[in-house]
Amino acid sequence: MKTYITKLTIFYCILLILSCGGDDNDNTFVDDRDDQVYRTTEINGLTWMTDNMNYAGNDLGWTHLDDPSFAATYGRFYDWSMVSEVCPNSWRLPTQQESETLAQVITDNNMTLLPNELNLVAGGLRQNDQGQYDGKTEYQLFESFGFFWTSTEFIQNRLDINGEEISAHSFYYDKSKNLFGVAPSNKEIAISVRCVR
Repeated sequence: MKTYITKLTIFYCILLILSCGGDDNDNTFVDDRDDQVYRTTEINGLTWMTDNMNYAGNDLGWTHLDDPSFAATYGRFYDWSMVSEVCPNSWRLPTQQESETLAQVITDNNMTLLPNELNLVAGGLRQNDQGQYDGKTEYQLFESFGFFWTSTEFIQNRLDINGEEISAHSFYYDKSKNLFGVAPSNKEIAISVRCVR
């Protein structure tokens, strides 16, 4: 009888470990639009994706050098006109304020990154070679900087041909100096997206 109870206890302990302790799904999210898996972490009350978005539905975005092999590590670049379609349902872009609060949590007084779980990567950006509407594009700052959209426009009363502000706030990662900050970016460039909820 003692042996039976011991075996039964061990069996229930194994079941408990398998059902509760060995599941990594709490730190991942599966995008049901394309079944891609994104890692996540909680920082200051928000859940942040720790991978760049790589959603290509409706031909959204570009990969570095237009080479799909970069997508797994660096995700895709999106210009401002695309960002409303990028985050999955129940996820969204962080605001400027949330990005500034994040900076306070993950950096020291010099904006130097402290150890954190965001897994920031320096994928660079995609932008026009000589300014707006020239039709030329190039990929720049690869493995030097990472740039990420926020949902907050940069209000400076400089409007584009559609009467909208030409810039929006983004946050950035300077890999060589290990710095993190928030600054405006022109809406025509294409940069990375991290979603929050």
